[in-house]
Amino acid sequence: MANGFNDQMEKHHVLIWNADDPVIFGRIEPYDYTIEKLAAGKSLYQEVITLNNDQDSKSKEEKSAEGLFIHKRDEEKNNLKKFRKLVKQLLKKNHEASSNLHLNVPLPSKYADWINAAKYFYTGLLNHPEWVSLISATGCTTESLTANIEALLEIETLHENHLRKTGDTQRATLARNKKFDELKLFCSDLRALAKLLFTGDDAQYLEKLGIVVRKLNANIKE
Repeated sequence: MANGFNDQMEKHHVLIWNADDPVIFGRIEPYDYTIEKLAAGKSLYQEVITLNNDQDSKSKEEKSAEGLFIHKRDEEKNNLKKFRKLVKQLLKKNHEASSNLHLNVPLPSKYADWINAAKYFYTGLLNHPEWVSLISATGCTTESLTANIEALLEIETLHENHLRKTGDTQRATLARNKKFDELKLFCSDLRALAKLLFTGDDAQYLEKLGIVVRKLNANIKE
């Protein structure tokens, strides 16, 4: 919405603030565009600015939270993929371990399924010290498995935070858009009235309100 929003806001600002021009105001006042109504329009404009700043801030927070989540998730995905390959190789003759740890089943790609599969794998090893001893060459210990599970819990926390930030952004966007629609309606009505009131030689006042007036070049006959 960025550039289009800023362009529209600039046009709304020119329209409302320049409506204070003595000549323009004198024409529109009889149609209920009083000082108070124009002040309300300015206030509405400022509300949109405030809400847009809030939406922008929350959007940045959401992107930051998403970045932290994705970075940690991808890091642990790579770690798990490499470690699991080693475990699969070292335990290939232990059918009970291979079956119990689902070593011959590909890891899910969907986040919710992947995080559960990862926890199941590490917990499964943690609950079987005899299997951990068989893969000691990988540097795997009870402590390292516990650390891996804690890393997964951190990923879940980062994911939950990202979801919260996404919800905050969505609510801020809805609030901004609702108020922006009110401002657009206010300006649309004022702009339509101005076009009716300022015609012919008075069309110059439309330019002051930011309303483009088509100018026809006169045909010059020799």
